Amino acid sequence: MTGPGTNTYLLGTDQVAVIDPGPDDAGHLAGVLAAAKGEIAYVLVTHHHSDHAPLARALATAAGAPLLGFGLATST
Repeated sequence: MTGPGTNTYLLGTDQVAVIDPGPDDAGHLAGVLAAAKGEIAYVLVTHHHSDHAPLARALATAAGAPLLGFGLATST
């Protein structure tokens, strides 16, 4: 959704899992929320790279969904 090399995946219909939400960008956040036709039930991060993970916390908060990930954690 943000260009070559960055892929955000939405799995499911009634309940949606968002995998690698991508960069912390307001337009991308709006796009992911609009693309999820059902409730976002989970936000999943496969690894902590700047093109995969930064939007995760904002998306999880906006959707009221748990954030699950693998890799480095930060205190923010």
